[in-house]
Formats: sequence, C-alpha cells, structure tokens
Amino acid sequence: MNDLMKSIESSALTPLVVSEDHSAQRKFSFGKEFIGFSGHFPGFPIVPAIVQILIAQSLIEGCVGAPLKLKVVERAKFLLPLEPDQDIDVNICPCSSSDGPSYRVKLMVQEQVAASFILRLQRQEAAK
Repeated sequence: MNDLMKSIESSALTPLVVSEDHSAQRKFSFGKEFIGFSGHFPGFPIVPAIVQILIAQSLIEGCVGAPLKLKVVERAKFLLPLEPDQDIDVNICPCSSSDGPSYRVKLMVQEQVAASFILRLQRQEAAK
C-alpha cells in the first residue's frame, strides 16, 4: 500500500459498514497535513478528484476483500470542493456490470452531494 492510500485509510473516522446488498459506507475527515493536499492548491487546499476516486476504491476493496485495479470512471460529477477537516460521508452501491465489479459512489458533506460517479474495476492478477 502506498503512502497516499495509507493516509486515506488513516483519515477514516468510522469503520467500513457493509450491508447485505454489498453497499457500504464510511466517514472520513482529512486534516490540513493530509498528503493529498500537497500542491492542490497552495493557500486553498481541496481534496483532489483522484483522491476522491481512491477513497471509493478503498471502500470497494474492503467489500470484495481483494485489491482491485481501476478500469473506468463514468458519469463523474464533482459538485462541491472538499476542504480540510470536513466530515465526508462516502457511500458505495454495487451496480450491474458484466466485466468486473462496478459501484455507484456518492460523497456527501452536510447532507449535500459533493461528488458522484460510477467506478468500474477489475481484479488484479496475482504476481507470478
């Protein structure tokens, strides 16, 4: 696990909660020292879109119990900037796909949708 993913995991406020339908949720808050704020943007730090995608990927990997590789991001809408020390509720819900795990993702701040997208992933092949 790289430093960014470790920093994302350590920013979780709650444990991963997985429902019977394989949807899941978790709450995060990123302090001002979060590595993802480096250079994004000086004087006005916001959580980069790629970090928001990685947050969702980490939840999905927790649900399936295996590392996954990002294949496609669809219908991405980043509506609100995510700032340091905000509580961010992340919800994932599986959706149908014939080519690997796919999930609808919603990031919420104070009951407002901050971002939404669909992630299509594939299982990583074992190292030989």
